[in-house]
Amino acid sequence: MTKGQKLQLSKLSLHQLKAIIAKVSRSGVIQIDDHAFKNLTKEQALEFVMHPRVKSKYQFEQLMAVAKSAGTSEGVKTNGSNEVASLITRAKELHDEVDKRFDDVNGRMSHQLNHIEQTLQNATADIQNALKPDPNVLAELVSSRVSEILNPYLSDAKPEQVQVVAEKLEGAKFTVKTAGEVFGFDVCQYTLNGNLEDFTEFPVNVFNHPKDDTFDPDYIFDPMHLHQTLISLSHGALPDNLWLAGHRGTGKTQFINNLGSRLGLNVVRVNFSEGTDDALIGGMTSENGTIKWSEGIVSTAIQKAGTIVLFDEVSCSRPRQVLMLQAVVEVAKGRGLTIAETGKKIPVADYVCFAVADNTRGYGDETGGHAGTLEQNSAFVDRFNPCMEFHYLPKAKEAELLVKKTGVRAEVAENIVEFATTARQKSVDGLLTQPPSIRQLMTLARSCQKGLPFELAFRNSIINKYPADCAPELEAIRKTKINEKAFTVKVS
Repeated sequence: MTKGQKLQLSKLSLHQLKAIIAKVSRSGVIQIDDHAFKNLTKEQALEFVMHPRVKSKYQFEQLMAVAKSAGTSEGVKTNGSNEVASLITRAKELHDEVDKRFDDVNGRMSHQLNHIEQTLQNATADIQNALKPDPNVLAELVSSRVSEILNPYLSDAKPEQVQVVAEKLEGAKFTVKTAGEVFGFDVCQYTLNGNLEDFTEFPVNVFNHPKDDTFDPDYIFDPMHLHQTLISLSHGALPDNLWLAGHRGTGKTQFINNLGSRLGLNVVRVNFSEGTDDALIGGMTSENGTIKWSEGIVSTAIQKAGTIVLFDEVSCSRPRQVLMLQAVVEVAKGRGLTIAETGKKIPVADYVCFAVADNTRGYGDETGGHAGTLEQNSAFVDRFNPCMEFHYLPKAKEAELLVKKTGVRAEVAENIVEFATTARQKSVDGLLTQPPSIRQLMTLARSCQKGLPFELAFRNSIINKYPADCAPELEAIRKTKINEKAFTVKVS
């Protein structure tokens, strides 16, 4: 390094010298730690700068250029502060600009997303409309195809066979209404333990089967039985099976018949007795010299959707008959009847309910008044839940029903009901073989209303329906509970 170069360096400020030292230290020519660098005096800094041994004019010019860019010590501080402030200001401006641009972009993106979503919705609707078949065209195609399939069959089939097939193809059709609409709002309420239970808004399925002659506009539903039954029927295609227990004449069968009439259900009644044929599910028959399978009442009934199959007095059935029915009444998917003779399985249609109307609960006669009843297979009985106990109507309701059904005066109806209430209690006490039924009471009322002498009407309607040894007890009840003068009527 020349003297002239050393002189030029000595005129530089401490800040400029530090700038040179920083430059050359980055190149690895000299090494100095940060603490020492901060505490350098000008003499020390000058010594460090001269140390690298500048070997050429070019190197020296480079060092002076660094010094020149650094400026004076005071100027550097000022310029540095200004530069920092400028950088902060610029950073804030950039931040604000970024925020504004983000808001703009976000707004444009939201607008675009809404536009895209609306476009997709419109496109989906257009596709659905394009793919949606014309109902008239579809119906025509289906009808044509079905005709192609059935025409060979129709040429050989009997009309009644065609009807069966048509009913199966039709399936179950129903509309949904409220219990209040179907049964009456006053029927769909009851009080239990001080609480009012109201099921008027409970949804019920009303099927398309026509009403039959079992419909009775005067039938009085027990609200609690009706509520339970509607819940049991509300489980879709697999309703619960029902067990209706109670003395004869308490309205068990009428309950099912009138329930079916109001809900448009097909009610099929199967009566059991000692003489009930095993062929209730069907059997092999001979026709024109050909042996073939013929369906029975149960196997036919289970194929029609929206059906109640009522087993009446099932406690009089034989064990073999119950075993044949167990797989059918099982509340499970895939239930059906397998024909052993042919191997064919007849599935139970949707919305088919099985019900039992019996004097007992399936575990034999507990009163001694129901001859011929047998304890049933527990597995069969367990398939029927819930079990509802039916009782005679309250006295006021029963008297009201007699008036409606027979036209007798209220006084006459009340006399008959008082007799019946006492006789029924005697039956419970074991003094009578059975309680008088509502059917007997109606016969007595009608006979007297039409002018038959009371004594004769009572004998034919009541006494002759019992064993001879019950007559004295019945006559005693009659004398204490019935005012015969009230029965005297003039027949015009």
